[in-house]
Amino acid sequence: MNDKPSKSQVDKLGKRLRSGGRVDDDDLELLQRVRATCDDALAAVTERLASINVDSRPLRPTSRLKTIGTIIDKLRRESIRLSQMDDIAGARIVIDGDLVAQDKVVRAITAAFPDTSVKDRREHPSYGYRAVHVIVQHEACSVEVQVRTPLQDLWAQVVERIGDSWGREIRYGGSPETPEQKFRSRFTRHEFVGFLMDVSDNIAGLEQIETEVETELEESQTSLKVGPPKPTGDDAKPDTSELAARIKTLKNAYQEKLKLLKKLDF
Repeated sequence: MNDKPSKSQVDKLGKRLRSGGRVDDDDLELLQRVRATCDDALAAVTERLASINVDSRPLRPTSRLKTIGTIIDKLRRESIRLSQMDDIAGARIVIDGDLVAQDKVVRAITAAFPDTSVKDRREHPSYGYRAVHVIVQHEACSVEVQVRTPLQDLWAQVVERIGDSWGREIRYGGSPETPEQKFRSRFTRHEFVGFLMDVSDNIAGLEQIETEVETELEESQTSLKVGPPKPTGDDAKPDTSELAARIKTLKNAYQEKLKLLKKLDF
């Protein structure tokens, strides 16, 4: 007997799970078979990811399988077929670098797998969440590979922790439970979630400026070797190396504050 459910079986199961009725034992068993199929694909994709090196650095993926509860929640929250759900199996890579390094890793992943698509959530963030997702197709199962910068990852972890305590709808643009309840005597929960959305925008702007400054710095260093003398006085551009150092200081400050937020009791 083939343990892999057919696409028709999977989508009919999804309709039943979406209906909101009681989930019976047969449907739970079938859903477990769907998850097992995705688990096999996830293991294969994660093993391949771990063998990839970018700039002489190995990728260090972590992986997870969506729980039954989160699969059902997503079906009831979104208009999507179960067979089209591309994040039942998920891997995550937190790079050691900036947006340019992030793009390099994404290109390396797409080159390593024959059938992929890319969702750039830097350009189209989901309620503050930013990353690049590479969807890998492996033996009729999708595996979502999340590629994050350190700041993108820390921000997402903080929101995950808050969502676990204040209601997971926060992750999808919803309000926290008891939104006017005070948090640490300074913010309401609603205000603090708004503050985190602003932090996400600030981080994105900082990382984009960093990329532009680093590019200009590289170009200016090249021009010093082969071009005319660097202008001085009123015609001189701001010192990009100094600006790059200030950006690094700001990034480190955000990193430390997000690490502190992760430790708070929400």
